[in-house]
Amino acid sequence: MFNRWQNVAALGFTVTPGGGSFEFKANYTNSLFFFIEPGFEGYNNMANDINLQMRWRFLPKTSISFSGGATPSFFFNPSSIASNLSTAVPVNARLGLTGLITEKIAFSIFGGYGATYFFSGDNVETFVGNAEVRFITGPNMSVRLGLLRDIIPSFIGNYMIRNNLFVNVSHSFAGRFLLSGEASAGVAQLGYASAVGGAPAALVSGAAVDPNTGRMTGFRVLTQLFGEYRFTDYLGLNTTLAFTGNFIDAQIGSGGMSVGQLNWLKFEAFLGLRVNW
Repeated sequence: MFNRWQNVAALGFTVTPGGGSFEFKANYTNSLFFFIEPGFEGYNNMANDINLQMRWRFLPKTSISFSGGATPSFFFNPSSIASNLSTAVPVNARLGLTGLITEKIAFSIFGGYGATYFFSGDNVETFVGNAEVRFITGPNMSVRLGLLRDIIPSFIGNYMIRNNLFVNVSHSFAGRFLLSGEASAGVAQLGYASAVGGAPAALVSGAAVDPNTGRMTGFRVLTQLFGEYRFTDYLGLNTTLAFTGNFIDAQIGSGGMSVGQLNWLKFEAFLGLRVNW
């Protein structure tokens, strides 16, 4: 079911008045997903991410930042799938502080609000945020340690709340080749499964399912390796290798017949060309 065409296009601009003490960014990202496997065409969808970021540097090494936006999303033919697939307008807003503790140690901490706003089915409003410490271990190498809580969409239950710890290491070679790796793991929380129209339905069973709410809890692991060769300052060729492990003890099905598992492993590979101007 994971076999799909994925097309992403992004547009953005940045304004830095006041000699760089203030920065404003506006970005739009359009994502299209087309599933290849027969019978899964109903999952074809589009997401439109609109994001605004502002940063005010009030001390030489410290800044207050804001990030917020909305992501209107819809499915092209949801009626062909037996479970609920709903249009949504997820929103989020975060306020944070970034700065340097020493010349080799930087920090950032953000907190705010996230909500899903699906037109039908389960929804959630919750705290979202992230915090990290970055160690500059050499002229070309850095290490980041942190934690993240956010909300991402899910075909089952509408949403997934991620509560992850992560570590990231990046190294630049001669200013031309960048290599970075990241590993993260944490508790994942999903909404209740619903039938077409959004009413709760007994579509999922297993130890991960709360018998009172129908919501699910499990564990999720992600590792990612990224490399980019920079031909010039504005042109680069990059590749990403990723592994995701979804360890949620639940089965999709009804009438004693399982048609899928929420325990799964996924391997992905991407090749891209970056152009900045």
